[in-house]
Amino acid sequence: MRLTAKGTLPGTAGSVSPVQCVQSDGKHLVACGTSEGVLRVHDLESPAASAVHTVQLEGGPVGAVSFDNGAPPLLVVGAGPLLTVIDIRGPGIAVVAAAPDAADDINSVHASFTSGPTHAVAADDAGDVRVFDLRSARSAVSATLTANKTVAIRDLRTVKSLREAHSNLCLAAAFEPPRQQQQLQHAWTLWSGGCDHAVRRWDYSNGALLQEWSMLAATTSTPQSKQAFNPPFVTALAPDPAGSGRIAAALGSGAVALFSPPDAATATAAASKKKKKSRPYAFDPVTDVLRDLHSWSCSAVQFFGTSGRRIVTGGLDGRVGLVQLSESGGAASTFAHTRHSVWPVGRKVDSLCCIESGVDSNSGLLLVAGCAMARSHGALNASVDIWDATFSED
Repeated sequence: MRLTAKGTLPGTAGSVSPVQCVQSDGKHLVACGTSEGVLRVHDLESPAASAVHTVQLEGGPVGAVSFDNGAPPLLVVGAGPLLTVIDIRGPGIAVVAAAPDAADDINSVHASFTSGPTHAVAADDAGDVRVFDLRSARSAVSATLTANKTVAIRDLRTVKSLREAHSNLCLAAAFEPPRQQQQLQHAWTLWSGGCDHAVRRWDYSNGALLQEWSMLAATTSTPQSKQAFNPPFVTALAPDPAGSGRIAAALGSGAVALFSPPDAATATAAASKKKKKSRPYAFDPVTDVLRDLHSWSCSAVQFFGTSGRRIVTGGLDGRVGLVQLSESGGAASTFAHTRHSVWPVGRKVDSLCCIESGVDSNSGLLLVAGCAMARSHGALNASVDIWDATFSED
C-alpha cells in the first residue's frame, strides 16, 4: 500500500479559513466548503482542475456536502443551520430547494443510494437527525430546464425528524446502502453517531431504533495508552457503496469501528421492534475495532473502491491510514486480520474523499482537506491536497 503526493486542488492552497469538507461524485466532480461559507466545485477533467463554480453561501460555515447522483445530479449542502440543494449543471450555481433551518449547525449530510426519488439526511449540533425528500428539488430543476430561466426556490418536504436522536452533538448520519444479495430490504434504514459515544441504526419510516452500539464499551475492553485520553466520539460514518452492507465509524479515540450486515436472526429481532419505537435494553456487539491507526482523533473515514474491504482514514494527528480487510474463513461478519499502513500528510485531516481509478480498482485519487500541523505567522495554511493511493491486490 502506498500514498504519493500529486498536488493541491487549485484555489485551495494556503487558504486562511479551514476547508471543513470535501466530497466527490465518484467520477470527476469535487465539492469543498470552508468555514467562511465558501463553496467550490471542481472538475478534475477540466484544465488544471480549476474551480468551475465558486459561491458564497448564506447560513454560515459549509460543514458538509453530498452529491446526489440521480438524473439530473444535485449537490446537497449544509451551511450553518441551513440545508440547500444546488443545481451545478449550468454556467452558474443555482439554489433550487431549501429546508427549514435546523436547531443548530449541520455537521453531516448524505444523499441516499436509491436510483429513484432520493432522500437526504442531515445531522446537527442539537443531536437531531432529519430526512428530506429531494423530489421537489428535482422538479425545480426540470422546471428550470423547461422554462430556460430561474424558478422560485422550492421547500424540501420533511420525511422524518428524529429529535434528540443523540443526547449530545450528532456528528454523522448516513443511509444504509442496498445489499448485493437483496435478501433483506433496508430502504428506510439509516445510521447515526455522535458525541454521546453511540452508533445507532434506525428505521426512519416510523422512527424506531433498531440497534445501538456503545463506543465506550467497544474501545475500552482492550485500552491503549495512546488512545486513553481521547473519548470515542463518533466523528464520521462511512457506508460501503459497493453493497457489502458494512459501515465504518471514525472515533475520537483514533480507532475505527466496523459494523457488518445483521444476520437473519438479528434482522428479524430488529423488525419486531419497529412498532415499539423504543430503544433496545442492551447494546449490540461491534464487529471489529481497528486500532493503531491514529494517535489523536480519527476525523474522517471512507471505503475505497468496490471491494468492500478497503478503507481510508484521516486523523488530527496529520496521518492517513490505508486499511485492507481480510475476511475470516467462517462467518462473513468477522475479519481474520487486517493489513494497514499509515502515511503522514503534513496537515490535520478534517475531511477526505476517494475516487477509484476507472482502469485499476487497486488505485485511485485521495483528496485530503485540512490545516497545517503548525501555523505559519498565525495563518492556518489550509488546503485540499491530492494524493495517488495504491492498494495491494486482493
